[in-house]
Amino acid sequence: MAIALAVFTAGLAQTLPGLRGDHARASGAVAAVSAAHYHTCALTLAGGLKCWGYNANGQLGNGTNSGPESCAFYPCSTTPVDVSGLSSGVSAVSADGDWGHTCALTTSGGVKCWGYNPHGQLGNGTTLDSSAPVDVSGLASGVSAVSAGNPHHTCALTTSGGVKCWGDNGYGQLGDGQACGLFSCSTPVDVSGLTSGVSGVSAGKDHTCALTTSGGVKCWGYNYHGQLGNGTAADSSTPVDVSGLTSGVIAVSAGYYHTCAVTTGGGVKCWGFNGFGQLGDGSTCGFPCSTPVDVSGLTSGVSAVSAGALHTCALTVAGGLKCWGYNFAGQLGDGTTADSSTPVDVSGLTPGATAVSAGGYHTCALTVAGGLKCWGYNVYGQLGEGTTTNSSTPVDVVGLGPKPTPTPTPTETATVTDTPIATATATATATPTPCPDMEGDTLCDGEDPDTDGDGCPDARELVTGPGAQNSGGNRDPRNGNDYFNPTHDGENRVDDILAVVDQYHVDQGEPGYTQDTDRTLIGPNAWNLGAPDGLQRVDDILHIVKQYAHDCA
Repeated sequence: MAIALAVFTAGLAQTLPGLRGDHARASGAVAAVSAAHYHTCALTLAGGLKCWGYNANGQLGNGTNSGPESCAFYPCSTTPVDVSGLSSGVSAVSADGDWGHTCALTTSGGVKCWGYNPHGQLGNGTTLDSSAPVDVSGLASGVSAVSAGNPHHTCALTTSGGVKCWGDNGYGQLGDGQACGLFSCSTPVDVSGLTSGVSGVSAGKDHTCALTTSGGVKCWGYNYHGQLGNGTAADSSTPVDVSGLTSGVIAVSAGYYHTCAVTTGGGVKCWGFNGFGQLGDGSTCGFPCSTPVDVSGLTSGVSAVSAGALHTCALTVAGGLKCWGYNFAGQLGDGTTADSSTPVDVSGLTPGATAVSAGGYHTCALTVAGGLKCWGYNVYGQLGEGTTTNSSTPVDVVGLGPKPTPTPTPTETATVTDTPIATATATATATPTPCPDMEGDTLCDGEDPDTDGDGCPDARELVTGPGAQNSGGNRDPRNGNDYFNPTHDGENRVDDILAVVDQYHVDQGEPGYTQDTDRTLIGPNAWNLGAPDGLQRVDDILHIVKQYAHDCA
């Protein structure tokens, strides 16, 4: 059974070499899907690529960093667009990153990437963004799989069973012992000790995991939340064994701060951050779990798993879909926005699915009928159904998959009754008064659960202290996005501050550190200095943390 051997990475739906054809035949017009943070890409049966969603950094690959629409004030496409030069000849796709980059594997075994590139995650030896595919240096052939990590690194599996990575290396996520540098490598480097014997790779947020040919799992990089699974919270710049999983694993998927694996018995185990129940164990192991725990109710019968930002989804051998974890935008697909620390069925797709990809705050799946459906967060059009409205149940992606069979209209005999003009009553239709809509997502602020569109629901944001301007929390009038506390504990810790710096900084080579120029240069979340002086100082960092921090635990 081909699907049981699929390796699903965070933001990557990718079958092992030699098995993609079986999967494709069962999937109609779409062969694979990859859900990133704010955009999504799909591989067609013809070997072409289409992407949709946020495009300020060219991550849709259509040759521009603009879009036919403006979603939450930034360029996007709410329906699929063609990736330039890749209308055929592609065998796999992986999209990821907060700011967004995408990579594709060609049928000749080469790798091409496009989008955001400040750390060299496109792998072409530069740090320049590209809105069209560029070749990864030294990987024109000989590659069997690719995985784009979040936010700034990428890894590839070679046909000889080795792993190479490139991009940001601040936490050792490239796995080379930081021999290429402490910060970044803009061309591929070998992962230490993994030049052979690997069958799958998954790049998560600042950490990476590999599946060995012997069925073991090794991980490396950021480990504050125990996402490396070795029982510690220490980062590692070289691969370490996941406790208890040195054999017996068929798939691995690295998410934001957690990782999951499928065992040969069809069970799912997860480890790492568990603040929203994304480990699926009913939260019995505690807040972080640095070693694998069983997902409740899924000790058998699972063929694939995909770890998203703060939620996880699994595909059963019967074609069912189950998801668990964070659910503020309906990314679990069960028709609610309630978090769940145990798996819940995806509405209308149990059974009926052949592949799944969990992204930032949305999820997509291929159906047995050959269609493509997505659900969850949609402020940038990443669901691909032509709107920017969130959906807690699956919706069809426009233009992908077979056309639905039209339902015949029954023939009826209509009875017409003429109304004399003299007695007819005219009804006037009043033009509705536009309602306040801060983020421009067509939901009135009074009805919108996330008024400012920052990914943190109003109900979870504190409105206290000076500067609390609206139901969205402490917002800067010049920036529509609140600071999202990555540890979700309501406190400002060291990694929170580092996350803010990483999210809001601009490179030293860019002109000026004023609010206006930064917003123009780097998109939705600009570095907003407390006292713009052209330098990044401690008071600037503290100003950002104080200004954007709120409790989203």
